[in-house]
Amino acid sequence: MYLRPKGLSVCVRYGDGLIAPYYAGWLNYQRQSPERYKSKVSEFLANLEGIVGLGTCACGALESVQQELHAFTKRFPSARVNGKIRDRLAQREVDPWSVPVRCS
Repeated sequence: MYLRPKGLSVCVRYGDGLIAPYYAGWLNYQRQSPERYKSKVSEFLANLEGIVGLGTCACGALESVQQELHAFTKRFPSARVNGKIRDRLAQREVDPWSVPVRCS
């Protein structure tokens, strides 16, 4: 779940190639220190999965979203969120604007 203060629009900068490295870093931390900050690390990972699996508020163009999603699935082929990403990419092929990408 993403909470946003009323009147504030926050967008995700897809296409910069940062989401997969952040995800990798938190996965690595989770593996190295499984009991440290367990709930916070799980929350960070879930938030990043939400961004790639469900996020609809991009700062850039549709192509940047697709680029980031493809990079994520390539780097993490067994990630549990990949089913949502594949569905999202397929939907973008059929009807790219049925779920808005840009937000204001």
